[in-house]
Amino acid sequence: MKRVIQLVSISVLVCLLGGCVIETSGSSLSRNKNIDRAVEANIAAGMVYLKDGNLLSAARKFKKAYALNPDSADANNALAVLYSVENEDKEVERYYKAAISLDSKYSAARNNFASFLFDRGRYEEAKEQLLVVVKDYDYPSRTQSMESLAYCYLNLDDTDNAEKYFKRAIQRNAQMGRSLLELAEIYYKSERYKPAERYLARFDRLSAPNARHLWLAVRLQRILKDKNKLASFELALKNLFPDSAEYKAYAESLPYSMKL
Repeated sequence: MKRVIQLVSISVLVCLLGGCVIETSGSSLSRNKNIDRAVEANIAAGMVYLKDGNLLSAARKFKKAYALNPDSADANNALAVLYSVENEDKEVERYYKAAISLDSKYSAARNNFASFLFDRGRYEEAKEQLLVVVKDYDYPSRTQSMESLAYCYLNLDDTDNAEKYFKRAIQRNAQMGRSLLELAEIYYKSERYKPAERYLARFDRLSAPNARHLWLAVRLQRILKDKNKLASFELALKNLFPDSAEYKAYAESLPYSMKL
């Protein structure tokens, strides 16, 4: 990490916060660059503190960055991240909105804001943010955002669009296990059993078994009538997840004679 060698003078900071006009002389440009570097350095240091769980030091660094330049989208995003850890919802929303307003192409902030909205059941609003993010071809986490968008649609009971974006996610990254499992579930519920089985098989090869996936496999093989696969999935569900809600549902689905 590069250190900031020259500190920002009080007079320059007051001038910037007061909204005065700065002439584009060499010295003023240098001062502006120093402020930008100081903002970046404080945010970087704050993120390290945040990762280490030192919220007090992280807050001090982020607030210093914001004080240096309240119009920095990065500083506003950093404060939003901080307040999300502290569960200060009003402040989280305030600073994410500010970051996006300052830089409409700030996909990381939009994605973070969408996650915040999703966790609070505000799926429509989260969807609107993610629809912008997935159009940013340079965003490194674009594939994950497609999956997140699919979950928004799923929670809005828009299965067609959920399927569309889960598929787009696995087209970009075949290792997206959650998307594979969701597609298997979508296909099962719409009675497209063979495609459901294919997606479930892909999930099987990729991920460790879980109760949800095994219970879906059991229900699917009951329909497809592959007795060997059915017995294998039933045994795995019973042995690996005997205390799960899925195993309870499985046990309750058995004929009375098999429960004795």
